[in-house]
Amino acid sequence: MDAEPLLRWQEALDQLQQHAERAIEMARNRRNLAATDGMEGDWAPPADLGALPAALARRARQLVTLQEQAAGLVRKSRSAVEHELAALTESRTEVQPIYVDVIG
Repeated sequence: MDAEPLLRWQEALDQLQQHAERAIEMARNRRNLAATDGMEGDWAPPADLGALPAALARRARQLVTLQEQAAGLVRKSRSAVEHELAALTESRTEVQPIYVDVIG
């Protein structure tokens, strides 16, 4: 097997793993790492990767598991933040004045 496709696939899987690990860290710490980690923008698949080499199939399956874990943690963190925001924006009962200012 030609080494170049294997290396390109390894680089693509490395990048996917970094994104998943970053998502897990962001979800666990509930903070945005985008400004500090140098990984900006959405992941885009490299062009012309071709078929996944059989030698990397196990790693790809492990990466899918990591991505599923990241997605679950992100959903849970997002839900917690949405509940906090909802608590901050709850409508309050309008207060009726008790006294009337007849002087001012």
